[in-house]
Amino acid sequence: MPRAELVAMLGSSAAMAETIPPSLVLIIIGSVTNLSIGALFAAGLVPPRRCILPDLVVLWRSRSDRSELAQRPTLRAIGRHSS
Repeated sequence: MPRAELVAMLGSSAAMAETIPPSLVLIIIGSVTNLSIGALFAAGLVPPRRCILPDLVVLWRSRSDRSELAQRPTLRAIGRHSS
């Protein structure tokens, strides 16, 4: 799978993780702005439903991925590429 697709999936899932109930972010927003926390939780269930199709596409495209054949990088290689 191309690196750009992996980065896009990681970015979208990281943004979505902040709103999936029970979320401390939603509780704080609700208490600060006097919004209904129950309504915010209900609204937080919409993003995961919308992300089902992209998840299925990623699963379908990665079905032939042979990640068990990948070699684990050495600590030296990690240190060399981390800077």
